[in-house]
Amino acid sequence: EYLLSEIDRLAHLLRLLCLGTGKRVRRFSNVVAAIRDASTLHPNHPVFAVSRDEVRNIAFHLKDLHKRNQKICKLVLFRLSDQIDGKVRALDPEHYTIEHVLPQRPPRTSDWCRWFPAADVRGICTENIGNLVLISPKKNDKAKNAIKKKKKQIYLATDPAVPLLAITREMLQNEEWRQYDIEAREEQYFDLLRKIWRIDLPEPRGATAGALAKAVSQ
Repeated sequence: EYLLSEIDRLAHLLRLLCLGTGKRVRRFSNVVAAIRDASTLHPNHPVFAVSRDEVRNIAFHLKDLHKRNQKICKLVLFRLSDQIDGKVRALDPEHYTIEHVLPQRPPRTSDWCRWFPAADVRGICTENIGNLVLISPKKNDKAKNAIKKKKKQIYLATDPAVPLLAITREMLQNEEWRQYDIEAREEQYFDLLRKIWRIDLPEPRGATAGALAKAVSQ
């Protein structure tokens, strides 16, 4: 059982590193060799190890994972939802799409631009994993640039074919949706991912710090 768990963990972490197929194949060829030499295989075997630099890269990619790889982002959100729910749900991922609670292109006169007046901070918060939920394509099409109150009504609309997931349900507790709500949710997700895949993720930096770092580097 531990072997399947370690393979699952490594497979997901390699995808979060955004490695190409060739590099992933080479890593798993080492795993296959270790399996064949069963006398040396154990949970802490080097073939399953992830370096500190790789963990830092994973944390970096998690900041805007949707932009980097939508498929792996959806997979991570499903894993987080199952962890929040305390059980694994057998659902078709094709029935769900990733929705940005803070819209990618909010109207200038909306509450979104009032709550997030700085365009650079708003952009970082928009792509933050803490700003993402999973809903049906139909609901996603309706939600788009809607205000938070309207989005909540759309998310909660009954749809027997596409059940409301824990990752979406738990964010509905917030009446508003500010930078600190997104960053608190991001911290929660980092904590869950530390447990799921046993990696020492660094604490995520806030959007303001991220925007400042970007400005300094330019």
